[in-house]
Amino acid sequence: MTNSDALKSVTKYPLSANAVTRICADRGITAAGTYAGKDQAFELAMADVYAFLAASGNISEGGFSISISDREQLANMADAIYSKWGDGMSAAGMPTVRNKSNLW
Repeated sequence: MTNSDALKSVTKYPLSANAVTRICADRGITAAGTYAGKDQAFELAMADVYAFLAASGNISEGGFSISISDREQLANMADAIYSKWGDGMSAAGMPTVRNKSNLW
């Protein structure tokens, strides 16, 4: 299985090859490379897939659609992964602002 296939399998919605290739490239993953399991880069790419779907317009294809509650759940899943790895992004595509004032 390729990294592209693995990313496409994390959701029921059929993602375009271009979207998956871009997400892989943004995370330093070769889309056509052999999937070797979850690591930081792959999990962050998964979060990018979730954020992409959460931010997409109304999606309905092949009897599958994403509701508002689905979008919220996808955004929460993406944010949990971004937080886990300290990526500093949110599903809204904006850097997460954290209070670091107590580090002095």
